[in-house]
Amino acid sequence: MRVWETLFVLLQLPVWLRLVWRRPVWRGAGPLIPVVWLAVAAAVSVLHVMLEGWRWQTVPAWLMFVWGCRLAVLQWRRRFQAQAGAFRRRLGPVGVLLRMVWGVVLLVLLALPWLLPVPRLEPVTGPYPVGTRLYRWTDASRESLPDRAGLDKGRHVVVQLWYPSAAEGGKGEAPYVPGPMLRQLNRALRETAELPGFVTDYLKLARTDVREESPLAADGKRYPVVVFYHGWPGFGFTYHYLMSGLASRGYVVASIDIGWAEHRGQAPDELDLPAWDRWIDDIWAPDQRFVLDQLAELNRADPEGVWTGRLDLERAAAAGHSFGGDAALAALGQDRRFRAAVSLDGAFYGRSGVAKSPEQRVLRLATGRTAQQPDLPRPDGVQLQAAGVAAEQYGTWAKAFAERMQRIEGGQPPLVLPGSSHSSFSDVYLFSPLLRLRDRGPDPYRIHAQTVEAVDRFLAEAFR
Repeated sequence: MRVWETLFVLLQLPVWLRLVWRRPVWRGAGPLIPVVWLAVAAAVSVLHVMLEGWRWQTVPAWLMFVWGCRLAVLQWRRRFQAQAGAFRRRLGPVGVLLRMVWGVVLLVLLALPWLLPVPRLEPVTGPYPVGTRLYRWTDASRESLPDRAGLDKGRHVVVQLWYPSAAEGGKGEAPYVPGPMLRQLNRALRETAELPGFVTDYLKLARTDVREESPLAADGKRYPVVVFYHGWPGFGFTYHYLMSGLASRGYVVASIDIGWAEHRGQAPDELDLPAWDRWIDDIWAPDQRFVLDQLAELNRADPEGVWTGRLDLERAAAAGHSFGGDAALAALGQDRRFRAAVSLDGAFYGRSGVAKSPEQRVLRLATGRTAQQPDLPRPDGVQLQAAGVAAEQYGTWAKAFAERMQRIEGGQPPLVLPGSSHSSFSDVYLFSPLLRLRDRGPDPYRIHAQTVEAVDRFLAEAFR
C-alpha cells in the first residue's frame, strides 16, 4: 500500500472497534481527542487523494471515516458519556461469536487496499530512459480466430514496443496497462468471474518510469530486437519489469498480446498434448515470426519515420514465459533470423522447438521443480477417461516431452533461480500478497532483478 493510503486506513481502526464492540471509541479520553482524530484523519485523506489518487478498494475505509466523523461530533457534544441501556447487558457466547464474525468482515473490508494494492513497479536499471509505443497488426495470410469468423479476416496481434528513449518528449508517463489491454482484462473478469469493469481501474494508478511515444534515443545506434510472448492465459503488460529493464539496457522489445478472445474457449483439452504442440507450432511461433516481419518493414521504411534504420535485425531473439517460452523455442527452430531464444520456465510444447541450428543459442531459466522434469498435467484414470485419452498414450507423450528437454538444451541443465516459482517470472505477485502467500512465492523483486540480469548477460554473449 501507498504511504498516505496506509495512514488513512490505520486511522479508521478506532471506528472499526466501535462498529464491532459497540463501545465508545475514546472512553475516558478528554474532549479534544475526537477533534484531534477528526483533524488528522481529514488532513491525511486530502493528502492521500491529492498525491496518490482515489481507488475503489478504499471505499470501506471512507465509509468508516464518515461514520467516525459522526461519532466524533456526537461524543464531543455528549462529552464522551457512555450510551445508556442497550449495550450494558452481557453479550453471551452467541453475541460474542457474532461480534467476532462481524469484526473479521469489517477488517477484511478495511484491508482491501492492502489485499489489492496498487502495484509498485521497479524503476529502470539501465543507462537509457525507456519509451513505449502500441501497434495493432494483422497477418492477412492467416485465418482469424473461430469466434471472429465472418467478422474480419486475418490473425490480429497487439504489440507494445519498448525501446531506449530520449529523456524528454512524447505524451508523458505511459500507463502500466495500455487502454486496449485494460479493456481485454475487464472483459476477462466479466466473462470468468462476473466482476464489473471498474474492479481493475485502480491499475491506472501504478506509476511507471516509461514515457509514452517518446522519441528514440538520439545516439544513432541500431538496437538488437527481442520478440516476447506472454504465458497462457495471460497479458503482455504483466512483464513490465522485464520489458522496461531490457529496453533500458539497449534493446527494442516487441511484446505480443493476443487478447482475451483466444483465451476463452479456443484452447485444446488440457490432456491433449499433441494439440498443444500444434498450437505452438502453427499459431504462436508464427505470431513471433510475423512480428519480426513487421519490424523488418518498419526498419526498412517506417511511415512515421521512427524506426527506419534503427533496428539491428541481425541480432534478434525470441523470448517468452511459460507457454510463450515454448513459442520462443519453436520460433527459433522455424526461423533462422532468430539467433537466440529465452524460455522463462517453459514446458516444451511444440515439436519444432528442437530443430535449431548450431549457431543459435538457448537460455532456459527455470524453477527448481521444472528443471527436473516438464511441468505437465498429472491426470488420474478418471480424468484420462473423461478426455478420451488412454493412459499408455499419455505416458508416451510425457516421455517424449522429457526427451525434448535433453535435445533442446544439448544435455546442459537450465539456469535455476533459487526459490523461484512459476508466477514469479511475471508481475503477478505485485497484484496481491495473497497470491504470493498462496504459492509460497519468493520476493518478486529479487527474482525480477535476477531475471533481467541473466537475460541481458545471455543476449550480450549470444549477439557477439
